[in-house]
Amino acid sequence: MLSKNSFSYNVIKTHKNNNLIMGMLNKIFSQNVSEILETKKISIRNLATMSSVSRGTISAILSGKANPSLNIVESIAEALDKDPVDLIRGKSNINNDIPSGYKIIKALLTDYQAYLVRGWDKKAKQKIKGL
Repeated sequence: MLSKNSFSYNVIKTHKNNNLIMGMLNKIFSQNVSEILETKKISIRNLATMSSVSRGTISAILSGKANPSLNIVESIAEALDKDPVDLIRGKSNINNDIPSGYKIIKALLTDYQAYLVRGWDKKAKQKIKGL
């Protein structure tokens, strides 16, 4: 049986983990949007017009001072002709040189899990070099 204190601790811990994950997703989103804007030579003003999201909101999101709502992510993605999911993923262009049967992923792991994954990564890279 869980005590009230145990329950409170787990709720707080889950809340902190969710905040950490959302912060990471927001950072990835802002980096991806910034990169697209730079590559396509689109100004924040033009993106604001194209997406119907205010210039101030876009600037705040790109500078990390504000977090985008799902509606804003969708509006910006549509304006940039991108899938919203692609804007919250890590860099997708690095997947071009990966052999069939391999994937690059990003994950939040415990220290032990990260240790295991680093070992698998090293073995996979060695195998790919030998192909």
